[in-house]
Amino acid sequence: MAIRYAAASHGQIATLSLGQRSALTVSCWVKISVDRNAESPVWTIDPNSTSSWLTLRTGADGTTMRVLINGTQVASRAFTPGVWYFVGVSVSSTGGFMVSRAAGTASFNVDTWTNAAAVMATLLRLGVSIDGLWLNGCIAAFKLWTDALTQTEVQAEAGDYLPQRKVGLGAAYAFYRAESTDYSGNGRELSVDTGATAASGPAITWGGASVPLAFEDIEDPTYAFTWSGNWTRVSTSSTTPAQAGSWSLRSAVIGDNGTTSANVIVPDGCDRLRFWYRVSSESGFDFFRFLIAGVEQFTASGPGGSWTQSPEYTVTPGTTVTFRYTKDGSSADPQNVDAAFIDNVEFYSSASPITPVALPAKSHFDGGFSSGDILPSTSGGGSWTAFTEVAGRPVFTDPGRGNRGFAAYQQSSNAEGRLSWRYTPPAGDVVCARLYINPTGTFPAAKALFGLVGPSGAVSKAWLDPATMRIAVRVGDLVTGTQTVLTGVSIPKNTWTRIEFRYTINASGSGTVEVWTYLSPDSLTHNDYVISSSTAWPGGKPQQADFWLWTAQTNWFILDDVAIGAAKLGPAVNIAQLSIAGHSGVALPITARKVHHVGPATAVETVLTARPVRVRQLGAAVEDGGAAAVRPQKLRVLGQVEETAGSAAAAPAHARRLGATVEHDTAQPVSAEQGPIVRTTSETSTAMPMAPIKVRHVGMATTTDVAQPPRPVHRRLLGVAAEMSSGGVLTRVKRRRLGLAVETSAVEEISSGFLVMVVEADTALPVTPLLYGGGPFTGVEGPRRSWGAEPVQRRWGVEPPRRTWSASRTRGERRGTDL
Repeated sequence: MAIRYAAASHGQIATLSLGQRSALTVSCWVKISVDRNAESPVWTIDPNSTSSWLTLRTGADGTTMRVLINGTQVASRAFTPGVWYFVGVSVSSTGGFMVSRAAGTASFNVDTWTNAAAVMATLLRLGVSIDGLWLNGCIAAFKLWTDALTQTEVQAEAGDYLPQRKVGLGAAYAFYRAESTDYSGNGRELSVDTGATAASGPAITWGGASVPLAFEDIEDPTYAFTWSGNWTRVSTSSTTPAQAGSWSLRSAVIGDNGTTSANVIVPDGCDRLRFWYRVSSESGFDFFRFLIAGVEQFTASGPGGSWTQSPEYTVTPGTTVTFRYTKDGSSADPQNVDAAFIDNVEFYSSASPITPVALPAKSHFDGGFSSGDILPSTSGGGSWTAFTEVAGRPVFTDPGRGNRGFAAYQQSSNAEGRLSWRYTPPAGDVVCARLYINPTGTFPAAKALFGLVGPSGAVSKAWLDPATMRIAVRVGDLVTGTQTVLTGVSIPKNTWTRIEFRYTINASGSGTVEVWTYLSPDSLTHNDYVISSSTAWPGGKPQQADFWLWTAQTNWFILDDVAIGAAKLGPAVNIAQLSIAGHSGVALPITARKVHHVGPATAVETVLTARPVRVRQLGAAVEDGGAAAVRPQKLRVLGQVEETAGSAAAAPAHARRLGATVEHDTAQPVSAEQGPIVRTTSETSTAMPMAPIKVRHVGMATTTDVAQPPRPVHRRLLGVAAEMSSGGVLTRVKRRRLGLAVETSAVEEISSGFLVMVVEADTALPVTPLLYGGGPFTGVEGPRRSWGAEPVQRRWGVEPPRRTWSASRTRGERRGTDL
């Protein structure tokens, strides 16, 4: 394939921003379609001015192809219009060369020069130049490198659409379609063309695979393949508009009972055919007919028809396809056209370079710009799936659904547009689709809305019925298929409606189609549902999904949030229900917070519906779908023990009697205070485990925590104190052995004195020193009367919690350890 430029407005521009270059290489295939007898640029690299530039263009005679560096010609070759040529240009600081050869020849012409290159590579222009010139011709397989390639390397690029050398690649435009995609991966996309069309390209491979292509746009009298018959080229008029461009092929004028045909032999290497057709005739009596090898494939009839693209047909190289128009023996077309037309006839190979998309695929059109063309190269990115094919003139229009973003609209009047995904068929038998439609009025004839295509043609197509504005699903295409279901509600005007399809087609080609209609477009409850009987579907296993657009002078419909998948898709935006749903206090925490859309909703794709917010009754506390899960609140009552809404049975409360000391539930961990005065200590339940007990080395004595039953504690004379447990878990007890040495915070000599109140906080700071006043001191190691200062030896460690208390789930008395 190739791109065809035929006017000054058709040229395309890419921003290179490569700076001053003394080495560049460019290669491409080029064909002069029409000799304009004027300078015609193929490509130009410039700084947005006529200084420091490099260009490939014809001379004033329109056919001598030349290379110019800063206005100076360095190489040339005479071209024949209508013939494809490969041209490679390499420049450096010491000179350069141009190699060229015509299609079908093996040898290259070589021109060399010694002029140094100094090119400011800011912009690249294709089919147009900075000085207002333009090309009436075609370009294919354009490639640019930021290095000076050798002659051997340049000549190796002649046989493939894709670059063979990847090192130094700056930009690449294959032009398999009329596209702007940069295949180098550098993101140097071309500007969207304003009229350039697809054309038949040179017979080269795609990545080494044979992909013969032949495309006929009828725009010039030099056809891509040989026609026979008596159909003729006609230019656009009010009664004979072209599908694209300015020309189409029209059936000959015939009388009653007459027949007129156009025939073409399928080119070598091509096994697929697709084309656009239009017919205006006496309905039901005069017909456009399409035949392959003499076998009729479909017919079309009726006055004032619009352009329609045919299904994809499987053909055999060397066989004949026929386009035919026939009349009966009576009345003529009431529109006074009485003819059939074809345009943009495309033969190609099933070894297509189009890479199928993976399911699910979706597009909400919100990344475009108003009135910008929707192309494969502009329809991807973000959360979109780029369309593999686009036909007609779909554009981005605003506002989209919900007054946000964009929707898809067919720009050309009285014409159809199509957005297609060629996909890898799912492993199962189910293919689903979703679209949102907003029509502005009624239509004069049935309009295609959605279709599935298989390897041998149309599988099914859904149509918008003009009289009732309901959806009719047909087997195959409109003109050959039969209606299998009709929805029961009409699509309202000037508002959005969601339509969902589910086709279940087994390996033998049989199955059903289901259609859901949602007048409230994001609702989970449909307004209408229909299912077909088991049907034999033509075309083979579906592998392409088509979404269609149509525009008349005053009425049209637009689409948004289209998608396909292997399961029913549901609405594009899911909004969580804010009603209260009760939930019992179970043992599992809430695993994910719920998302509520507040304000304008954005398109969020999911195959699952939103689950209602769960509310857990926790006494006076409830969970209301906030930003974090609510953890259960635990309540302990000393004495009478109970726990509500917890994740496990309530642990018995426990109390510690320390003189006037009690334990109760507040909000902080237990802080054990030590000293002659024992203050009130408390422990709260904040739903987090207590930190592991720390082990401190105090001189030669240590304090440890083990899992065995508690050993007798070491007592200080702090009055009479007793500790009892009413059945709860004592979460942390610290013990300190007071033996041979005392822990100090200094190395100086300990002064004598008397015991004062010493308070130790439960932190990682050094323990406040104890002062000894000379009296007997009772410890587990026996009384010692000599005290001395030793270097501070502190070592802190974290061990797994070792509780010295165990909890019983009974409320009976449990024995503990005396303090």
